[in-house]
Amino acid sequence: MALGYRSTNGRSDPGRRGQDRDSARINPSPMALPGAGRLRPPIRVLDHTGKYRVLGASNPPAQGPMQRLAAALELAWRVIQEHHAEIPDVVVTVGTGSGHRAGVRKLGHFAAGRWRRADGDAWSEILVAGEGLDRGPEGVLATLLHEAAHALAFARRVRDTSKNDRYHNRRFAKVATELGLQVGMLPPYGFAATHLTPAVGRRYAVALRELDEALVLWRQAEPRAGRAGCQRRSSTTCRCACPRRLRLPDTAISEAPIICGRCGEPFLPAVGRSG
Repeated sequence: MALGYRSTNGRSDPGRRGQDRDSARINPSPMALPGAGRLRPPIRVLDHTGKYRVLGASNPPAQGPMQRLAAALELAWRVIQEHHAEIPDVVVTVGTGSGHRAGVRKLGHFAAGRWRRADGDAWSEILVAGEGLDRGPEGVLATLLHEAAHALAFARRVRDTSKNDRYHNRRFAKVATELGLQVGMLPPYGFAATHLTPAVGRRYAVALRELDEALVLWRQAEPRAGRAGCQRRSSTTCRCACPRRLRLPDTAISEAPIICGRCGEPFLPAVGRSG
């Protein structure tokens, strides 16, 4: 699931809540005019009671858990932008954080300019790993602020990572501290350990409350890609009469003779042979 948010001027206006600031919350009229100018008829669906109802003409259907999570993440990002106007608009996604390197639990990432809008604008991506949602609202907000630090560094044209974007340098630590995070070392990723401070928790109390109500599910971790069920296969160095050497899997040697194209003799294990 992905969500995007664009503020009108980089900061929100409390007096315009529900207007330009959050267009996703505006319920369009069921009789809106489509492009051809004809009136669109109300959409009728059969609900679980067996009765027809008109979508948009009465109360909207209840949100599912992922919709509530998306709304809570959107709210949290808006609040972060309210406190730090330089942080750009982004697309927030919820995806997988497992199946990568051994011992690494990916909690999120920032990817600059990953999304393209129909109007030609480029938006960066913030990913929140589904496997990290079990850490509770404080942990998820810490991930959002961590990635917001990357977004702010990108907006300022600050190079905050190195070594294939894995090592978080002191410039990242400075920006993350500016956002109120407590920063520590996480070898071999540099200053990548970030945690909420009590002051930040109080500052984002509303966002934390919304996240707490929305965090009712998380993603099951997957085994590391390409490692599940794999076993190391043994092999043996073999020689023919030439002699040429090949290292062959033991299973291939036991199945049938492997013949050399030069001398016509089979490759046999080199152990115990003279010459």
